[in-house]
Amino acid sequence: MTLDPTGDFTPCRSRRLVIVDDDDGIRTVLAAVAHQAWKWDQIDEYHSGQLAWDDLRTREADLVITDCYMPGMNGPDLVRQLRAQHRPIPVIMVSGSDEARRLGAEAGVDRFVDKHSLIRDLRPAIHALVQSAWQEDLQPALQLA
Repeated sequence: MTLDPTGDFTPCRSRRLVIVDDDDGIRTVLAAVAHQAWKWDQIDEYHSGQLAWDDLRTREADLVITDCYMPGMNGPDLVRQLRAQHRPIPVIMVSGSDEARRLGAEAGVDRFVDKHSLIRDLRPAIHALVQSAWQEDLQPALQLA
């Protein structure tokens, strides 16, 4: 972390978002809303949980936004893999069903956003999770100061 000219702490590493959804149109909307919500250095998009997991096993991310229902590895399975590896990456699950909300909660997602209110609810969910995670990252640096 470094101190920028305004007096705010900024991260030394890039800000990276991973989006996982098998629907190209939904991925496009998710990326557009996420881009408006936060200044990302990199947004990576995957159409399957398995492809995202292959990437996330070896690379860091500041946030994952995933669909629930996808062929192969679904969203809850991806989240369980992350949690089993003790990866503290915040996860937002997006879907349009109550069953998906339950599956996401059981898997350990941090937030759930209904696809029917995606435009309204995704931006505040991103802000809350990323801001919280970055503040946690700052705590050790602030204690040393």
